[in-house]
Amino acid sequence: FNWLFIMYFLVLAVDLAEAGWRVLTLRLGLFFLALAIANAFVRRSYSTDIWVDFKFPGTVILTFLFMLAQVPLIMRHQIEEKAPDPN
Repeated sequence: FNWLFIMYFLVLAVDLAEAGWRVLTLRLGLFFLALAIANAFVRRSYSTDIWVDFKFPGTVILTFLFMLAQVPLIMRHQIEEKAPDPN
């Protein structure tokens, strides 16, 4: 039920089916794991100035691009609101 954690924070902005939440949570987890590994690599391999540039604006840009790449998944699993029946 790890997807519930992500759903708790995003449910006000996005209404997805359960399968969509699971896939989005898995992708976010893998993205942030890769970002942590990249951060450790840059910190140990490069100067502090380059590491700071990687942290900001680098990680902000990478996160924005990653979330932009998730739009098709969100659109595919989004739950459409039904219009109220006029009768």
